[in-house]
Amino acid sequence: MVNAEIDQVDRTGERWCEAELFRIKGELLQMQGEMGEAEIAFRRAMAIAQGQEAKLLELRAATSLARLWPANSRPMEVNQLIASLYQWFSEGFDLPDLLAAHKLITEP
Repeated sequence: MVNAEIDQVDRTGERWCEAELFRIKGELLQMQGEMGEAEIAFRRAMAIAQGQEAKLLELRAATSLARLWPANSRPMEVNQLIASLYQWFSEGFDLPDLLAAHKLITEP
């Protein structure tokens, strides 16, 4: 299903949802146990969001990527990945995406 939507983005050129589609694809791949492919999808989502200067979507994809990694296996990488994006925000700290990111960088 998601692949069909991604193909539609390519056909139409309407890219406003592309980063989120790749993030969702990563979530689905993760649920299927395809961790390597999920990581690729999350990184693609981050790159697309970064190119679109869509910080919230970039943070959402980064949070998904950080959750993919086994707990406590990459604490410095998680902190580097999430903290710089989180610090960009100056409001909206009660939003679910920002709450999830804050939890990742503050809890052991």
